[in-house]
Amino acid sequence: MKSRKDFFQTINSFPHSQAIYLTFTLDKSVINKIAEYSYGNIIILHDYRQGVSLKNNWNNRVACIPVNTFSQHQQNCFHPKLALLKGDNKAKLLLGSANLSKDAFSKEKEICFEADLDFNSELYNSVIDYIASLIPQTHTSTDILKNAIRKFRFSTEQLQKTTGLKLIYGN
Repeated sequence: MKSRKDFFQTINSFPHSQAIYLTFTLDKSVINKIAEYSYGNIIILHDYRQGVSLKNNWNNRVACIPVNTFSQHQQNCFHPKLALLKGDNKAKLLLGSANLSKDAFSKEKEICFEADLDFNSELYNSVIDYIASLIPQTHTSTDILKNAIRKFRFSTEQLQKTTGLKLIYGN
């Protein structure tokens, strides 16, 4: 059995140049902690109703981008909780229940799945495809997200056989 790590230790223990986080809610204090523990550029996609003003965005390393759902009903929201970190030779995927909020990391009981992924794996590319599918739903900073996706897709390795693992998503 692996020893337990918290979310921020996991981020800090994986050297990476790019990170994308998806969340419903977010707090400035959690964003600051992620920036403190992270190595590279950070993009946070969040529900458009959860705005955060970043006066100090860690030397332009953090971009918070609001996402709106296509269906305009009050119960519809942007709700995934995902982190994708891109290192030199592989990526780390964190999928869980925690929002990027103070309550999620201090009061609530959350769970998170951690996996190392090859750039050419079907699961890695499925996650990138999902993030790319969100571009039409973003309110601002589309170029930032498009550039980040291009950097995440870059790989010099040849494609391996697929494992059958895929990210399942829908509206």
